Amino acid sequence: MRNTTSIDTPIRGTDSLLSVSRALAVLDLLADAPEGRGVSEIARELGVHKSSASRLLATLRGGGLVEVNASSGRLELGTGFLRLAARVGQRSELAQIALPFLRELVTRTGETAYVSARRGNLRAAVQEVESPNPVRMVAGVGQLYPLYAGAPGKVLLAPLPDAEISQVLGLMPRGRGQLSAARIRAELAQTRRAGYAISFEENIPNASCIAVPIRGHLGTVVAALGIAGVAPRWKRNRMLEYLPILREKAGEISELLGARREAVRED
Repeated sequence: MRNTTSIDTPIRGTDSLLSVSRALAVLDLLADAPEGRGVSEIARELGVHKSSASRLLATLRGGGLVEVNASSGRLELGTGFLRLAARVGQRSELAQIALPFLRELVTRTGETAYVSARRGNLRAAVQEVESPNPVRMVAGVGQLYPLYAGAPGKVLLAPLPDAEISQVLGLMPRGRGQLSAARIRAELAQTRRAGYAISFEENIPNASCIAVPIRGHLGTVVAALGIAGVAPRWKRNRMLEYLPILREKAGEISELLGARREAVRED
């Protein structure tokens, strides 16, 4: 066993590289053309037939990433792309804002502190400060993990509409050991009531974590602030001992992200 232990097994995607490459090329072309571009022009730049370009553009338009300018009839970046860009900017801002608070939590607890954000039906750590202990838990910034497992995932999953929760739980592989959809739903209800989540060895042996929500300027949950440790050392009573300071730091981060004090106090 290495001195550091990953909190989860990363999940890797299986997207078609060619389709993704062409879609990215279209977005690059439109980003460099404030006046927009026509379908024929885009097809020529991509080196594909106009019908192929039209199908790709229809998909991008369906996702809101590309729009047709009502005045010129030319294609330009859509509001969906701008929303994605804003989320990336928010995560970058979140990572910078959270860093000093994570360092303080590590100093106080001696365990790894990190911030996780939702990415579709998954989650990822966007900032992390590792424990100084030689044996410690590490999330790994940028690695993707299930929303249904672990304390940060439950904090992010709990406030979602039931339809989205069902969709996420439908992704659970069979044979998850102690995890089941019914149990997770019960834990999500408890998370909503208590305003925090705790997990023990849900993903790997000896891993335990406590997490609380971070709210954005609209008052909605945008991230989870968590502290992870080795289960024999990071037990429930010790985690609960640090819950007040964890909530305090999550509240301070939330306020820096624009959340009102009233929204922060809901937790």
